[in-house]
Order: sequence, then C-alpha cells, then structure tokens
Amino acid sequence: MLGKVFQLCVIVFLVTVSFAGCATSKSTGMSESKQEGIYADSMQVEQRIKQGNSLFKTGEYITAEKIYRDLLSEYSSKDGALETALLTNICLCHLELGERAKFKDCAEKLRVASKSLSYLPRETQMVLKLNNTLGKGNTSQSDLRIESRIENGLNDVFKEGE
Repeated sequence: MLGKVFQLCVIVFLVTVSFAGCATSKSTGMSESKQEGIYADSMQVEQRIKQGNSLFKTGEYITAEKIYRDLLSEYSSKDGALETALLTNICLCHLELGERAKFKDCAEKLRVASKSLSYLPRETQMVLKLNNTLGKGNTSQSDLRIESRIENGLNDVFKEGE
C-alpha cells in the first residue's frame, strides 16, 4: 500500500529549509542572528540539511535521519518552521526504512510542531495526511492546511487498495 503512495509522491519531497524566524541554539538559548533575518550559523545548518538530503537521495536513510535529528536537538525556531521541515524529513526516512511505528510517532510530533504555521509545504501536508490515513492521527477533524488535491489523491490511493 505504501508503495502506491511513493508512486504518487516519490521522494522529491526533501525539504530545503528556508528560515522564516530567528534560529536559536538550544545549547546556549541565545539567538544566533547577527542582523534581522541573517543567521550567524544558518549557512552551517543549511549545509547540514543539504548533506542529509544528499544522503537520503543515495539511500542512506539512517545517516540522513541522524543528521536531521541532531539539528532538531541543537536548533529551534520561534514559529516552528525549522522543526516542521526537519520532522518532515525524519518522517520520510522512516517511510523509506519501512518503520511504520516510528513514522507514526514522528508524524504526531510533526502535527504538534507545525500547529502554529498557517501554511504547510506539500511534503508536510502529505506526511500529515498519510499519518491520518494510517489511523494514528487526529482523524476526527480535517486539517484545513492540507490542500484538497493532496487529501483527495491519498484518499483515492487507499480506496484502490481496498
């Protein structure tokens, strides 16, 4: 069943983070920005994300996931955009590794982390909808941030498998 989902949305989904808020180092609790919108170590964070994405593309999902997790433990953002992007990538690693339980747990963390965002990237929408479809997510309410074409597309895929 998940194979069909990948035929629709094969991992072109790696999220390249664009910082919308101020990245904060969790170890110091101090802002890492030099000027408004410019981050002292944003280049390093972006480089590490690109490294994780490259590893993902070559099938090294475990190593990619470790990079994303390390970044998640080291940095945060005021609006949750960084956490949302990293958790989306971690969820995709779990999908590729066939780790359904870990995917569902991570997707639930993603749902919570992304609550403050009014817009979600398509990759994140897909992960959240897939989690709801697999039965762990909050299925009593539809997430209005998920575009109808994504919602309908995944619904159609899972109806075909019945």
